[in-house]
Amino acid sequence: MQASITRSESKPKVKLTEQTWTEAAIIHHSTIEGIPRWRGIIVSAHTYANLKEKSIQTPINLIKIARFVNYRDDQDRLMSMFGWGRLPPKATKAWFNTYYGMYMGIFSIVL
Repeated sequence: MQASITRSESKPKVKLTEQTWTEAAIIHHSTIEGIPRWRGIIVSAHTYANLKEKSIQTPINLIKIARFVNYRDDQDRLMSMFGWGRLPPKATKAWFNTYYGMYMGIFSIVL
């Protein structure tokens, strides 16, 4: 258990996934078999508006509607912005806000 906690708390360092002005970077929150998880994703402005209005029905196939936020961590490993639990760690959230602009919010989906 300790190894996974340490790994999930590795510090993002180098931004790899680019965002255009027509896209929104968000933290997507979901629950799989009762276990909460979060993931940093980039979606089109249209998809973001639909998520905000809750007009996209579950289940959501993130591979079809989003790009995953990837980065290199402080140990130079290629990582995807993903973690278990309700929210990302404060350091990860701060890094996300710095490199992807204003934090757009968390969208909860139960799968």
